[in-house]
Amino acid sequence: MLYPLLPTEESPVSSQYNPDGFSMARKRADPADAWMPPRVYRGRSAFEFRARNGKTIRLCGLDSPKSQVWKNYEELDKRNLKFKDTFEKLLIDYYESPQHAQKKPATKQSYEDYKKDLLKHFGSMKARTIGPRHVRKFLDEKYERSGATQANRHKSALSVIFSWGFERERVERNPCVGIKKFKETPREVYIEDDDYKLMLKHADPPLEAAMEIAYLCMARNMDVRNLKKADCLQEGVYICQSKTNKKQIKRWGKRLRAAVKLCDQHFKSNNSLFVVHQEDGSKYSHSGLNNLWRKAKKKAEKELGRTINFTFHDIKAKGISDFEGSEEQKREAAGHTNVAQTRDYNRKTMVVDTVETASQEPKKKTKKP
Repeated sequence: MLYPLLPTEESPVSSQYNPDGFSMARKRADPADAWMPPRVYRGRSAFEFRARNGKTIRLCGLDSPKSQVWKNYEELDKRNLKFKDTFEKLLIDYYESPQHAQKKPATKQSYEDYKKDLLKHFGSMKARTIGPRHVRKFLDEKYERSGATQANRHKSALSVIFSWGFERERVERNPCVGIKKFKETPREVYIEDDDYKLMLKHADPPLEAAMEIAYLCMARNMDVRNLKKADCLQEGVYICQSKTNKKQIKRWGKRLRAAVKLCDQHFKSNNSLFVVHQEDGSKYSHSGLNNLWRKAKKKAEKELGRTINFTFHDIKAKGISDFEGSEEQKREAAGHTNVAQTRDYNRKTMVVDTVETASQEPKKKTKKP
């Protein structure tokens, strides 16, 4: 959808018909064109409206009467004014704001994913008319489709957008305030070694490399895809976590060295800046790597004869769970800010003694005084 001229706080516009519409017409160089509406000019074959953002919109043919030119211009004006107050305009303005630009790359990517559902439900609504009941209805529907976690994430993004709009007097309130979130159940899926090896067996080389790096380095999908060859240092692999901005160098090991070289060896090329890359050297997008994951998962499920219930993100949790060390050592290796975060990722079931096996433990001899 094309919106020719959208008023902004930095460049407010006014109109001879509506103070919130198009700007007043300037004096024309050719007096014969003085009758034309503001920002309307003769093109090669049509009368055209030229918006401030550089877009050109065809109004009607050059053989059209003046009344038709004005009619089409006014319809364009009304469409612009109607769009100006919608939630879609509020969302677009927020996404283009400095406040959104300052967010972490992973957060901005998540907001891009949320945009589709938010616009589908609220897009054409007047932002000022959206109330708590509309938000509650949206969240309940999202919960039914995608679960508690996704519903809560969408609510957080929606609240940020409305808070931004409230501070700029675009809306009178934040309708998300007072809306309760859904209770989230911590994810407890642990990838068993046999299942992980089976996925590796059916994975294309780029996915195999990504899986191994994610597991060994306990890294997120985005951090693996963004990994460059220049990040492969003498001490190990340098990773700056996109979510927390935590910077670490993961020490080299035999498996990690093999994973880093896998794509170049498979494509018999060294023309990419990225460690995990496609045949033409370009890095994988989130959806591109997911396509490889689904392909391998389908083959693995066919061989197993059952459904695989883990995701790529669960590989990081497997790495943290398999890491040999104390909770503090796991936290430091994973790059978490506190041990509570590490516990959420530590999903390996603890093996403990029974009354029987505990009694079989050899007793320590005590020295006589």
